[in-house]
Amino acid sequence: MSRWLSSALTNSLASWTSAAPEQKEDISVKTLMIFPVKSCKGIQVESAEVTPSGLRYDREFMLVEEESHRFLTARTIPKMILIGTSIDFERQLLTITIPATDETPSSAHTISLARPDPSTFPAEDHHPDFTLWGSHVDGYSVGTRELREALSAYMGRPVLLVQRGEELREASSTGFVQGLPGASFDYTHHPSVSYADEYPILLCSQDSIAELDRRVINDKEVQQKFAKQFDAVKWKNGGVQPVQFRGNILVEGTKGAWEEDCWAEVIIGEEREDAVPLIVAQRCARCQLPNVDPATSIRDPVVPDKMMERDRHNFPALKEKLTFGMQTVPKCTSGKIHVGDKVRVVRRYTDKRPDGTVIRFEDLPFEIPAE
Repeated sequence: MSRWLSSALTNSLASWTSAAPEQKEDISVKTLMIFPVKSCKGIQVESAEVTPSGLRYDREFMLVEEESHRFLTARTIPKMILIGTSIDFERQLLTITIPATDETPSSAHTISLARPDPSTFPAEDHHPDFTLWGSHVDGYSVGTRELREALSAYMGRPVLLVQRGEELREASSTGFVQGLPGASFDYTHHPSVSYADEYPILLCSQDSIAELDRRVINDKEVQQKFAKQFDAVKWKNGGVQPVQFRGNILVEGTKGAWEEDCWAEVIIGEEREDAVPLIVAQRCARCQLPNVDPATSIRDPVVPDKMMERDRHNFPALKEKLTFGMQTVPKCTSGKIHVGDKVRVVRRYTDKRPDGTVIRFEDLPFEIPAE
């Protein structure tokens, strides 16, 4: 069977997009990141394997409360982003480094990346009821007693480290967006997602990061509006970091900020047999996690979210949310992405609102009157 799958856009979506003209931009992959443990530190890599569930080892693990089995996130516990991770790819080992606290020293713990074998794994440690955004997902409680105790001490509550189980969680584009009238994807390979929130792969643009940095330095209106909260000394020279948005793929070389908003489909590394085609499913609605400094875990009251309020409330289904970055879904069962790979826009949206922002298919039920 061919590695390429016929997950084409439906006619209703195709009518709102067009094949991209000959590309004049020199777009390429600038950075690749994987985040082995949800809400913890990420790892910058030179290449990454792609699966229908995203980049291999990305969000493969998460922390949950031991008693309730509810997932834990840096949205509410910012210091989680200080928990370090590193991978020995040759030996298939993950090392988790837990920072020191006033009561406990720092410690490092190594576990296997291999997926547990259900036939031999202790049944009492395989649970079907871990809760992630209202959904029940299965997983394996992994790691040594020392690791669990160290994580629990750092988190201030009994926790478990959970590795993804056998059940596949459906990507949001086949749930929320697929259910929007008049706009859907025809996925034949049922894309799934690991312990990421909604979609397999998050793509961000360096040019959009640069625009936020420009606003941090030059947007006097926002600075004055939030004068009591804005740290003018800290942000004098900018300093917004891509890792704050926790994306997997950072591209550079676009025509300018927010150019990615109009992308419907891209292909990465087209010159190779293991090229990766991606459906650009929707804009990424953001919480306040990007405001958390990845070096200190301190949440900034202004940067970057207040710098986006003027023009990034552009997802009608989630009006209260700001958007940054694009949620994507692989159109292949396997592939590989390398830093430096060329990115070609295959299809793009062309209709725009009077203010110049792009109308995407996920907007249509809210933008187009019902007949």
